[in-house]
Amino acid sequence: MSGLHGILAAQNHDGAFPARAHFNGPGRPGVPDANAFVTVHVVRCLMTASPSDLASAGIDRALDYLQRCRHRPGAYGFWPPDSWPAWAPRFGPDADDTALLADTLLTVGRMAGRDVDNCVAELSRDRISIDRPTPEWLRPAAFGTWLDRPGLVDCTVNANVVAFLARAGWGDWRRCRAVLAMIDNALRWSRGSWPRLASLSPFYPDPTHMRAALARAATAGATGAAAVLARSEEVLACTRPVRPPPAPPIVCCSAYGVVRWTSPVLQAAHALTTTVSSAPGTPAG
Repeated sequence: MSGLHGILAAQNHDGAFPARAHFNGPGRPGVPDANAFVTVHVVRCLMTASPSDLASAGIDRALDYLQRCRHRPGAYGFWPPDSWPAWAPRFGPDADDTALLADTLLTVGRMAGRDVDNCVAELSRDRISIDRPTPEWLRPAAFGTWLDRPGLVDCTVNANVVAFLARAGWGDWRRCRAVLAMIDNALRWSRGSWPRLASLSPFYPDPTHMRAALARAATAGATGAAAVLARSEEVLACTRPVRPPPAPPIVCCSAYGVVRWTSPVLQAAHALTTTVSSAPGTPAG
């Protein structure tokens, strides 16, 4: 699959973009899927790479799907509550999808005022409890992954939350600065070890996603994000993966990769963005 026409031809009737979920263990083949995470990232790519009338129609349908992923005011989940896949256990909204979807909906003008305030409130109402052995870089200011229950702290998720909060006008909030300082400490803690670096983001397949999230936070104006982005680039430059990336690439995963998602559509959308950004005369960033 390649090009805008191929991407839009693959779009589901409900506006979502397709993916495939792969399960560890014998006798557990992958299954077709479509979810908020893949769809919002395809939308972001199309918004960057192809601002045409053809792309706009597909983007609008995808945005309709993303709005259906709201579980309650200010809280979004991986799938819409009314179209949960039969193979997946039910779970509540999460900080990552809430931040990614709210950031995108705010950018395109589909979210404003009280809706933004609800998202900020959902993301910021609780702090994690450090009452058991934890990584030395973890701080109480961190945003947890799940909005309704305790869970693992993911540095890429935290960077995505900071990016949304900065776009919503909270980029100089003390908690955002504390979270960025935590991520900086975590990057230092990794000490050039790929397994340590990968452990910082258990819901993401590799640490390059953290760099992209920090870049969005810096672009949105989060205080201190540019310095942490530079730290991530420095660490990634001197850290080598322990094994080659799989093909097709994994785009996201459940904690530590028990379920992994791939998406040729998202690959094609990333390729479209790369083509545009490398074209002569294209502005940097």
